[in-house]
Order: sequence, then C-alpha cells, then structure tokens
Amino acid sequence: MFPCCTLICSGKTFTMTGITEYTLADIYDYVQKHPNRDFHLKFSAMEIYNESVRDLLSTDGYPLRLLDDPEEQSRSDAQKLIADVTSLVSSHMSRQIEMVDARLAGIRETAAGNKTVLDGHVSSIEGITMDAKRKWQEFSLQAENDAKDSADFSAAKHCQFELLLQKW
Repeated sequence: MFPCCTLICSGKTFTMTGITEYTLADIYDYVQKHPNRDFHLKFSAMEIYNESVRDLLSTDGYPLRLLDDPEEQSRSDAQKLIADVTSLVSSHMSRQIEMVDARLAGIRETAAGNKTVLDGHVSSIEGITMDAKRKWQEFSLQAENDAKDSADFSAAKHCQFELLLQKW
C-alpha cells in the first residue's frame, strides 16, 4: 500500500503509476526466478476521495458501497478476552514480583544479622590476637633483660611465663 496525500497537481498519479509498474515488474521477476515455489498474488488499488472509495481496477468506475463488518462483534469479544488475559497475566506478574521482593527482604535481614555476628567474632579474634602480641612482646623484653642479668634467672622467668600462658 502506498498512500499519497499531497497537493493537487503535484504529480501523485504519475508517481503512483511508476511505483506500481516497477513494483509489479519486480514481483513477477521474483516469481519467474523461483519456479519451484507456488505463489498466489492478489492486487487491489483504491482511491479514497471525498469520503468515497473507488476500485481503480474495476471498469465500471462506480464508488464502492461501505458495509458494516458482521465479524466486528466477534473481534470485540476477542479483544475483550485478550484484555482480560492481559490483566490476569499482569496481576499474576505483580504478585510474583511482590513475593520475590518479600523473600529478598527476608534474605537481606538474615544476611545483616549474620554480618553482625561475624563482626563480633572478628572483633573478639582481633582482641585476642592483640593481647597475645602484647604478652609476647612483654615476654621478649623480659627475656632480654633476664639474659643480661643471668642465664639461670632467665630460665626461671621462662618457666613462669609458660605457667602464665597455660593459665591464660
């Protein structure tokens, strides 16, 4: 279909004639190049002017009568059915989205609680590690001082620290 709505005397008839001839020539060339296929071609050409429709391929030249479509009611019923199904699918998808969002919220709450617990454990481990480092540094410093004083005194201090660590 090639609609043409332009000014009077602007060359529509000449243009449409050329377009129609070349289009038909291309279609027939394609059909001839594919002889192993079946083609069923139907053509129509209409002019709509001043609210009247004229078949340009007819020889009588009279305007066509426009009738109401008896299938219009069945199309309306089909459109209503399509609208109902679309609404049903839309509400179902909305409900599914709500359920997924609720589940995700629950997972987020659980993850936040687990993070809090893990943060507490990490803090405890950091505290224990720092305390152990501090005690080791104290022991090392004491051992160095003891080594200067006497090897026997240092050995006794070492034993005392081992007891201290065992208590800890």
